[in-house]
Amino acid sequence: MKIKEKATGTIFDATFLKGSKIAYVDRGNKLGLTDVPPTSVSEWALREPLKPDEYEIVALKFYEFTGEYYALIKAFDKKSAIDVYRETVCDTDELGDCDVTEITMEKAWNDNSKCRPIEISLEQHIIDFVDNSSGILLVDTSLV
Repeated sequence: MKIKEKATGTIFDATFLKGSKIAYVDRGNKLGLTDVPPTSVSEWALREPLKPDEYEIVALKFYEFTGEYYALIKAFDKKSAIDVYRETVCDTDELGDCDVTEITMEKAWNDNSKCRPIEISLEQHIIDFVDNSSGILLVDTSLV
């Protein structure tokens, strides 16, 4: 699960003890960031606990880019979506006439599911869609 530390705005992968609301995070200086839950008491001890009032759970949002190049991007916030767009779709600092709109998960899925490549299974397509990481779901065909 992804959480955002309120004091710093840093987003972490977090693990939770069963039945607990305390998030345990690895700041990257001891074990390296990982999505794998700790497997021993000593690994839990190396993680820093954050109380529920110190973090908020973050969820992916979906952003539609329209303009010269269309893209559907999933990201945790609009700034991150714009960064993904600039890095992978249009390598410019100016978005020009490109509009960025947050859309619902339902609309994102409806648009995304219509464009599933035949060589990708439906199961893999769903996994890619719900995977808890930023990325491009659809991109203008003129860029492929």
